[in-house]
Amino acid sequence: MAMVERRVTAIALAIVLAMAGVCGARDDTSSADPVRKRDFIYKKVGKVELHLQVYDRPNAAGEEPRAAMVFFFGGGWRAGSVRQFEPHARHLAEEGMVAVTADYRVASRHGTTADKCVEDGKSAVRWLRAHAKELQVDPDRIGAGGGSAGGHVAAAVALLPDFEDAREDTSVSCRPNALVLFNPALVLA
Repeated sequence: MAMVERRVTAIALAIVLAMAGVCGARDDTSSADPVRKRDFIYKKVGKVELHLQVYDRPNAAGEEPRAAMVFFFGGGWRAGSVRQFEPHARHLAEEGMVAVTADYRVASRHGTTADKCVEDGKSAVRWLRAHAKELQVDPDRIGAGGGSAGGHVAAAVALLPDFEDAREDTSVSCRPNALVLFNPALVLA
């Protein structure tokens, strides 16, 4: 009986080890993240630095510029995190686009109102368009999106003529070529 138990134990152990080897096996190229994340300061307001995180796959020389999407987080213009749309940005970058998550001033951290959120949104899209060549972005294929207050920011960037930062070159358009809005805070009446 002891011999049978030892054989069963040995067989079970062999199966477990074989399965562990199969489950743990990885191709070296698949373990590397194909998406790179770069951080840029797109605007300074007093001591506040506003950042963009740019997600992309390195583009080979000579490839066509890519479409881009800028995401604005939600949070009622009071709070929120630039990381809200990180999974979306990574997914789009994996598919070959350039994706951007943009920080903007909010009431809880900066004591601002919604108009400054829109101003910062315009600055973010304008910065991306102005830096399109170095980021390998097609300046005529830039979208903006966001959820809740971030959806409002994206829509306002596209539709409202005011709320410009007087220090910026407004000859560079801040209007996105497309909108992707998740439950935006909008009144369309």
